[in-house]
Amino acid sequence: MRASISVIAVVLVWLLPGASLADEPARLTAPITCKPNICQEAAEYLARGQDAQALDAYDYIVTSVETPRRSLLYFLLASLHLRQNHPDEAMRSLVRYRDFIRDIADDQLTVGQRRADIDALEKQILLALDRTRGGTAANPMTPSARAMWRLPVGAVGLTLGVAGVIAGATLTGLAGRCLDLSNQCTDVLAKVPNTAIGVTLMITGAAAGVGGGLLIWLPPQRHE
Repeated sequence: MRASISVIAVVLVWLLPGASLADEPARLTAPITCKPNICQEAAEYLARGQDAQALDAYDYIVTSVETPRRSLLYFLLASLHLRQNHPDEAMRSLVRYRDFIRDIADDQLTVGQRRADIDALEKQILLALDRTRGGTAANPMTPSARAMWRLPVGAVGLTLGVAGVIAGATLTGLAGRCLDLSNQCTDVLAKVPNTAIGVTLMITGAAAGVGGGLLIWLPPQRHE
């Protein structure tokens, strides 16, 4: 009986540390260093696991301290925001980080903060957003559903614009001319309206065409 209890105790001692390690959050590291004291304080907070203080310190560094490549800290900020249950701020920071590293090779990034790590962190943030909002969270890194109206509205605007310019130019060219093939315009209504209507149609059509074209060709604005 005592032997059995001893075996069970050994197994529990062997298993429990592993379980606690598995539940322990991944260690975060800052990808850059800087000289001001706030940078040293932020690193110390991070090393001690004081996430709230580290978040405040690194947020101050990103917004107020002039240091090279400080935007690399956005991945760290995204991770800290997620740990503090701020999924919206976490996603915004992750979007800024992804934008900043667009032209940086993966092997030049800090280990644990590369593109595969971005995808993994993004999934965690989306899950947190789902829990917070009680539904499916939209991903701001991909075109949103709200932007889908731009194509049909832009196409309609472009089509109406071209039609307006053509109609306006035609009316302007025919202004004051007789519509009667026999050239016997006894009725004032038989004449094409004056130039102002044609010019108005051209200006309106040009504006609609330009607006429609911009809606189609310009990319949707990124979420910040």
